[in-house]
Amino acid sequence: MKVSSMSRENGFSLLELLIVLVIVALVAMASLPYGSRFYEGMQYRSAIRETLSLLVSARYTAILTGVAQDVVFDLQTRKVSLKDSFVVFPESVDLSGKTAREVNRNGLGVIRFYPQGDSSGGQIDIIGRTRGVRLSVDWLLGRVSQSLLDVD
Repeated sequence: MKVSSMSRENGFSLLELLIVLVIVALVAMASLPYGSRFYEGMQYRSAIRETLSLLVSARYTAILTGVAQDVVFDLQTRKVSLKDSFVVFPESVDLSGKTAREVNRNGLGVIRFYPQGDSSGGQIDIIGRTRGVRLSVDWLLGRVSQSLLDVD
């Protein structure tokens, strides 16, 4: 009976594991820029969605309660608020807007929704790195609409 020489055990060598780890690290480093752009895009879409929801909520609250509702936006703190609800914009998103001068207060822009369904009117521009959106509030009907902006 002949005893076989050392048989190779199943598994990976240290060199094979190191090669796999280097490849994984290279793929991770190459995908980092795409990950940050994806995250900024998520923040941008979230800011639009939450601001639109805030404006629509203010209109319906004014109609249901019979009390005017003010959506206030502050360009300094990058914040849009309705009473205790608010949206804070990330640094990667620019914010601008236009409102009726008569309802603004203390340097803050105000869009007021009245119980009859109308509003003071105004617009909020939300601009990301490559695209922008304008949220417009119609003064006559108080409707909130969204349109794309050209960003150059």
